[in-house]
Amino acid sequence: MELFQPVFPKIINAVDYSQFAKDLSNNFKAAKNGILFIDNAHKLVPSGYTGGQITQLDKLYSEMESNPYDPIVVLAGLPEGFRDYIEANPDVKNKFHFIFYLPDLSANDMLLLAKQEFKNQKFTLSSDAETKLQKLLKQFVKTRDRTFGNGHLVIKIVEEIIQNYYLRIKGSVSDEVILPDDIKTEIKAERTTEEIFLELDKMIGLDDVKKYIRNMIDLIEVKKKDAEQSGKKYALGEHLVFLGNPGTGKTTLARKLGEIFSSIGLLDRGHIIEVDRSKMVGQYVGETAKIVQKLCDDAIGGILFIDEAYTLKQHDNDNFGQESIDTLLKRMEDDRGKFMVIAAGYQKEMQSFITSNPGLKSRFKEENFFLLKDYTPDQLLEIFKKFAEGDKYIIDEAAIEKLQKVIVLMYEKRDKNFGNGREVRNLFEKCLSIRATRLKKARIHEMIIRPDDIPKTSEEGKQLSLEETLDELNKLTGLGAVKKEITNLINYLEVEKMRSVDGGKKTSLNIHFIFKGNPGTGKTTVARILANIFKAMGLLPKGHLIETDRKDLVAGYVGQTASQTTRIIDSAMGGVLFIDEAYTLASGSGNDFGKEAIDTLLKRMEDDKGKFIVIAAGYSGDMDRFLDSNPGLTSRFSKHIIFDDYIPEEWFRNFPATDL
Repeated sequence: MELFQPVFPKIINAVDYSQFAKDLSNNFKAAKNGILFIDNAHKLVPSGYTGGQITQLDKLYSEMESNPYDPIVVLAGLPEGFRDYIEANPDVKNKFHFIFYLPDLSANDMLLLAKQEFKNQKFTLSSDAETKLQKLLKQFVKTRDRTFGNGHLVIKIVEEIIQNYYLRIKGSVSDEVILPDDIKTEIKAERTTEEIFLELDKMIGLDDVKKYIRNMIDLIEVKKKDAEQSGKKYALGEHLVFLGNPGTGKTTLARKLGEIFSSIGLLDRGHIIEVDRSKMVGQYVGETAKIVQKLCDDAIGGILFIDEAYTLKQHDNDNFGQESIDTLLKRMEDDRGKFMVIAAGYQKEMQSFITSNPGLKSRFKEENFFLLKDYTPDQLLEIFKKFAEGDKYIIDEAAIEKLQKVIVLMYEKRDKNFGNGREVRNLFEKCLSIRATRLKKARIHEMIIRPDDIPKTSEEGKQLSLEETLDELNKLTGLGAVKKEITNLINYLEVEKMRSVDGGKKTSLNIHFIFKGNPGTGKTTVARILANIFKAMGLLPKGHLIETDRKDLVAGYVGQTASQTTRIIDSAMGGVLFIDEAYTLASGSGNDFGKEAIDTLLKRMEDDKGKFIVIAAGYSGDMDRFLDSNPGLTSRFSKHIIFDDYIPEEWFRNFPATDL
């Protein structure tokens, strides 16, 4: 066969393949010097193919071996199933040296194809008709599913428009010009970029993020125009990281971004595919890659939103998690500009996850990290009002005052799992439930939320004043030196609070304690009272006490100790972490994991200044050796309190057996 000799394809559809295969040898030879094109070949392989099964294509491969490269054989089919079949069958991959994955046509691709088809049939589009057709094609692309016809759909649309053209002219002289009236399919009005931005601006909070996104969109639009001027097409290569606690608007913001990028033509559809580890990691070898491939296919033209992305790889030996990340990174590179990935999750975990993986770090640029902060109490109240306004409720002024107190308490008690807007939604629904009971009892109906509809919190009526907590301390027998130290500390902190108020700042508590003394000298009881004192002073929002020791903090293998210690510290946020016999963390050998617990603790004491306090307790001499084991301990634990032994007449007066 000459190199440039014209060849004509013999096209066989899967539904006709069984008939073609009855005389496969002769039919194969009849296609010599040409191309044998098997369409919808995915229908000829078993569903869920894992390798080794007999298929209808096996005899075709035998003919190919007997007659190499003549005819040229082309298999075509949908990626679902067929991709798995090829990947699971190395012998097939060896026979077909060129494997192409053809993406769906974009709206612009479809417009070019439609214009060419009109030209082939001697028609032209008026400028208004071209604009209308472009909107129609964009609408089809946005609403496409797995049955989307691509070029077949374009031909169908063109034929319908030409048919409408002839109905319009009704035998008049034909000018072969398509007008807007010839396009009959309803086109839904599209919102402009500015209209979408107005909705974004109405979202409560997120001021820094909104400003940054506007700047980013401006930069991308300029890059797009620069590319057009140079005769190139700009491909969106940006991928984003959203940092923040639950309920801070990450998913809502992602949806708005999808709409914005679609409105300026950078994403065909702008839809969102929402996933997490459970939807991206399989249960057996090879399954994960298939799952991620399908998710990326579904996200083409839009955004793949991965919530709690840091959980994709949970430890060094998590091979399935690594497979998920590797497959995702390859698709982000291979399909650059065709879809966007937004990875979301807690700030520290996400930053550690991204920076620890060179592949992720190169695709998620640091300037595309967005921090979505917790909503303030005022913002949480505004969210509540929006919920009420949306359902046509009026909130009584007295109810608003009560709501403010409830929300402030909710905010002050928050931890890393605080749901922000979700917490407010739950509060709103609880209010409606209480209101329904009130209205039913009163046999009335009104669209008003009143004070009685606001749920009481578990903290109401239980908040101890500073005087009450000090009285509790002073009632303890003995401990004179301890009481004096704490009284002096309170006086110092009160002065600092007054200075902070004058300076327009909030007092931040950054004091950690060493309690030295023998067992049964009241260290735990005083720690509990001290937590209540700091809460009463407004320095700790929760004022709870988390009691722990070495067995809770130190695990049995590398990496687990840091995770365990982190979880316990998280539970102490807003309160006091009391580590009994803390010296045992530093008493092991050089390979002991206690050092890992200390290092983790020191880092959190620095990173989370003012958010919790640590009290490390134990025998006097042992605690001195504990402090000497790491220079960071000495600098962090600035306050030392000595607990003297009780004299005989003071024994058992103050403390139940559990405290001794």
